[in-house]
Amino acid sequence: MRYIIVSPAYDHDSAWIVALHELRKWLIRSGKEAMILDLAAPCRIENDDIVVYPEAVPGNPLHAKRVVRYLFNTPGKPGSSKEYDRNELLVAYYPGLAPSSNGVTLTIPITDDCFTHKGYERSIDCFWVGNGKNTQHPVTKNCLEITRQWAAQHVELSELLNRTKTFYSYDTETILLHEAACCGCDIRLLIDDKIVDCTLYQQSPDAFKTQLSTFIELTGTPEIDSTGESLKTIDKTESHHLTSLNSPITPKASIIIPLYNQAHLTRMCVEAIKASAPITSYELVLIDNGSHDWTPEYLASLGTSVTVITNRENRGFAVACNQGARAARGDILVFLNNDTVPEQGWLDELVAAIDNGEAEICGARLLYPDGRCQHAGVAFDERGLGYHIFAGFQGDSAPVRERRLMQAVTAACMAMRKGLFHELGGFDEGFRNGFEDIDLCLRAGQRGHRILFVPESVVIHHAEQSSGRKDNELHNLKHFFSRWLNRIRQDDIPLYARFGFESRREPDGSLSIVPAEKPNQDHRC
Repeated sequence: MRYIIVSPAYDHDSAWIVALHELRKWLIRSGKEAMILDLAAPCRIENDDIVVYPEAVPGNPLHAKRVVRYLFNTPGKPGSSKEYDRNELLVAYYPGLAPSSNGVTLTIPITDDCFTHKGYERSIDCFWVGNGKNTQHPVTKNCLEITRQWAAQHVELSELLNRTKTFYSYDTETILLHEAACCGCDIRLLIDDKIVDCTLYQQSPDAFKTQLSTFIELTGTPEIDSTGESLKTIDKTESHHLTSLNSPITPKASIIIPLYNQAHLTRMCVEAIKASAPITSYELVLIDNGSHDWTPEYLASLGTSVTVITNRENRGFAVACNQGARAARGDILVFLNNDTVPEQGWLDELVAAIDNGEAEICGARLLYPDGRCQHAGVAFDERGLGYHIFAGFQGDSAPVRERRLMQAVTAACMAMRKGLFHELGGFDEGFRNGFEDIDLCLRAGQRGHRILFVPESVVIHHAEQSSGRKDNELHNLKHFFSRWLNRIRQDDIPLYARFGFESRREPDGSLSIVPAEKPNQDHRC
C-alpha cells in the first residue's frame, strides 16, 4: 500500500504545495510508503494505493479505487473543484474547512524556515479581506492590509507576520490563518461585525500527531473505495436519516449540541436521537467546550458521521451554539441540550411547524424523567422575568398539552431557520450561560416573528446538569435588563386564568399557583 500524493514540484511560495510535500515526509516518518506524483508523469496505480488529490483537481484522473481529497479551500469556490465522488474521504487542511470535510482535519506543520516564530519585536497589526464580507470593521482602520499582490513572496509575508501582534481576517477560509499562527500572531476573525478569538489555528504538536494517527487509521482501511462501496469505517452511524458529512445530500435540519463534560449524558442523547428515527434528514453538530472527562474519546468514536468543533476551554453556551450554527449545513437549526432524551417524532414536529408557516421559532415540551412538566413555554411575570410556566404540572395535563404562541421558549430544545438566526446576529455572547434564549426570542418577536410552543414534540430533560450554570446569574440579570427593562409584556396571569388558576407571590419571593375557585389548595412551583 502506497500513498500517492498528487502535487506539482516543490514551490517555496505556495503553501498548499509545501503542505502536500510535508505530508509525504510525515507519512514516511510514520513508516508508510509515500511519493509525490505530478499528473503529467506516467504512473501505474495499484488497487491498494491511496491517492491524495488537492481539492483543485477535478474528478479522479488516475482512476484510483481509494481516494483522499485534501481541502485547502472550500469546494466550488474559484480555483477549487466540486467534481468529487461521494465515497472519497474529504480532509480539511485547517479547522475553518471542517464543515466541508468528513470531519477529519489534518493541519500539517510547515517545518521550513518560512513560516516560523522568529522572536521579532511585534509593533504592527495586519488584516486580510480575501473572500470575507462586511469588510469595514473599525478595528482594522489603522492596520496594514495584506493583499494578493503584497506581500507577494512567502519570505516577505513571513517577515511581516513575525512583526505582527494581531492578525485580523474577514475571510474564515484562508490558509493565511494557519501561516499567521505558525508565525506567532494572535488571530482574530471578523464575522458579522463581531471579533472572534481564533485560537483553534494555534495547534500543539501533540494535536497534530493525533490528527495524523486518525488520518492514517481512516485511510488505511479498504472501505475508502471510489468504485461505490460504502464507507463503513468512516460513516459509523446507522440512523435512518442522519446525513453523513460525505453525503451529497444537504440535510434539512442541523441539530446543534454544546457539550461540557457529562459524556454519559451526551452518549445517551445521541443514541436517543438516532433511536427516534426522524423522517426529516438531519446532521449532528457537536461543540466540545474543553471537556476533560471522556467526552473527546466518545466524540472520536463517532467518526465522521458528525461534525465536531473543539474549543480549548469552556467558552459558554452562546459562543458554542454560534460556532455550531456557522458550521451547520441544514436550513433549520435545532439547538439541543446534551442532557436531553428526545422521543419519537420530536424533530419532525418542530420542522413541520416551521415549514407550514405557523411560526418562525419553535420549542418542545420538556418533561422531567418522572413525567412532570419542565417546560411548556416561557412566560413573564410582573418584574419582566421569564420563567417556565406550568413547570411541575403533570406532563399530560391540559395546560402542558396546549399548542400556543409564546413570547419565548427555551433553547434546551429550540428550532428556527438558519437565515433568521444569522439575521438576528445569533445568541448574544454577552450572556454567560443564561438568558441567551429568552433574549433571542424577544429580539425575534420585536421584528414580528412568531414563537410557538409545540407540545407534540416531546423531550425528556435531565435539567440543569451542567456545573456552574448559576454562577453568572447577577451578571446575566444586569445584561438582560439593560436591554429589556420595562419593555416586556407580562403574560403569565392570563395564561393561568385560561386554565382556572391564579398566581400569588409569596413573601419569600416564590410563586404559588392556586386554583381560582379553591385558593387554599395551592400548587407551589
